[in-house]
Amino acid sequence: MKFLTIALFSLIFIGTHACAELPPEVSSALKKTGIPDKDVAVYVQAVEEETPLLSHNAEASMNPASVMKLVTTNAALELLGPAYRWTTEMYQRGT
Repeated sequence: MKFLTIALFSLIFIGTHACAELPPEVSSALKKTGIPDKDVAVYVQAVEEETPLLSHNAEASMNPASVMKLVTTNAALELLGPAYRWTTEMYQRGT
């Protein structure tokens, strides 16, 4: 999971030309997790540029994913471990 997260975020820092193929690191990470390239859509474009840095299956209809949810989940698993349980404390004043 950590490798996949890092690989996906590396998409932002790929060269300045648009390409339809995923970078080898990302394809490798997807392959290791059993996710086919055809099931992934990526579109990376700098705000000030007209052409994308990376476009892979950009025209395909897919359910949106929350990338930040993946980042925070990965960080929590790395720091707290999978067995961690949250506790909620409650306070009351009066009767």
